[in-house]
Amino acid sequence: MSYSVLELVGKNLTINLLDGVNYALVQWAPSVSARDRSLLGNYSPYLNVSEVLTVNVFGESVTEALQALDDINIVLEQAEAWSLGDAVEPVLMRVQMLGSSLDEPLEAVVLGRPGDESPMMLQPSFNQDLLIYEISNVEIRLVRRGLWLGEEVERSLSSALTNPAVMTVNMGERVNRLSPTTLRVTGFGPGTPMIGGGFLLVSGTPAASSQGRNIGIYGAASMSSSEFDVEDDSANNAHFDDILQIDAAAHATGTILIPGIYAEVSRISIFAAVRNNSTTTTWRVRAKSTGYVTAVGGWRTIDALSQDPRIIYVGTPANQSGAHINVALEFVASANSGTLDVNYVVVLGHDPSTRHVTIRAGDYSAESFPRALVVADRATTHRTPLIYIETVTE
Repeated sequence: MSYSVLELVGKNLTINLLDGVNYALVQWAPSVSARDRSLLGNYSPYLNVSEVLTVNVFGESVTEALQALDDINIVLEQAEAWSLGDAVEPVLMRVQMLGSSLDEPLEAVVLGRPGDESPMMLQPSFNQDLLIYEISNVEIRLVRRGLWLGEEVERSLSSALTNPAVMTVNMGERVNRLSPTTLRVTGFGPGTPMIGGGFLLVSGTPAASSQGRNIGIYGAASMSSSEFDVEDDSANNAHFDDILQIDAAAHATGTILIPGIYAEVSRISIFAAVRNNSTTTTWRVRAKSTGYVTAVGGWRTIDALSQDPRIIYVGTPANQSGAHINVALEFVASANSGTLDVNYVVVLGHDPSTRHVTIRAGDYSAESFPRALVVADRATTHRTPLIYIETVTE
């Protein structure tokens, strides 16, 4: 392979491995990252990879040649320090193939050396013939993140939507692969009393559901129950206007059925908008998936600490058939009094592109600027993403 750019970029120090002055590339081909099979999750759906680059190091003097060699070590040590949590900037490996149509080189974060190996392997010989001071066939060994990242692509919605809603943004062909994504949710005006707690669900394409998307919002009209009654709650701004309500005095247990979700994945996460109208009675809820096989989640408690609407995570039923047809929510009251409302249920089909992020409530009633909720990937700058509230001044 031939390259027009091949660099290791650190703090105030860039190693240009193609400059022909201090460095000359002997051989290197990029490793190809594999998908991460771990069930415990990772920062990326792709594994980190090890690279070995062989270069010749030059200098017009012995001192210059050795300094060029040490510069490589300095950059790799900075990468190691960043990976360990030190307050230093990350090191980027930048590459561009000869003849590439990209405007900018691809970048990957360098994490340091592989295991306990030395970051460089030196040859025992030192060439100083013809006044060319050369350390030949130096092996640079490093670990980098598996994804090569290109230029950022920005897209936005064409119009505003009312929460809860499925917001769909077409990112174009260049980012149809799994890519780090930063999300900015605007619309919180000056003096907004509260950015409410809840969940931000993120899903890419292709859809895991035969209905065309991985996120489904189901209101009272899409659900059925023998124990819950349909009530008009539009006065309280209920989504879809109606709610399902169960009275513990008549039914201490109840089930809500959502038929025909047809999520073609092994795992689905279920969320519900609920309101406990009692100050003493608590409720337990669990999710059940039926169809080819039955999968039942664990019990969650809806406490009596608040009588305001809230969004709860119900559970993540999983089965080996790779599909979910129907979803049910089962409820049990702690006493024979009080009512519970269910406004809507959200089903998230899990594929490698899906994530759900917990959003904590925050009071911004004293602020005089608009606000935005930001989930920043920070893929080339920090070790982890960040969720924060941003002041919007434009």
